[in-house]
Amino acid sequence: MSISHTGSGRVQLAQTLLGMLPSELAAFSEPEEQATEYLHYRQFFTIWDTLARVVEYQALEVSQMNRERKLAWLVDYRVCSSIVSEDGLLLTWFSWRRERLIRSMIR
Repeated sequence: MSISHTGSGRVQLAQTLLGMLPSELAAFSEPEEQATEYLHYRQFFTIWDTLARVVEYQALEVSQMNRERKLAWLVDYRVCSSIVSEDGLLLTWFSWRRERLIRSMIR
């Protein structure tokens, strides 16, 4: 699977449309469900862009790197990978908790 920085197909279209929305939408908290959904889409595309950076960093690895350069590359790669992992887990966790809360309220 290949992830390009610009995205592709529907993902690119969704990211473009989200970027066209007025920035003032981020300040709205009502209705809560829509405000949360908007925030989650913003977070998703931030994660998407960071994941693209991880792929770019991975491509920069060269087997002939000297020790110092390899260490610097590895630090950058780990930082980007950690950000994607942590942000992805948080987004997933909040979405899961929200869905469980909604289901428990319906019952």
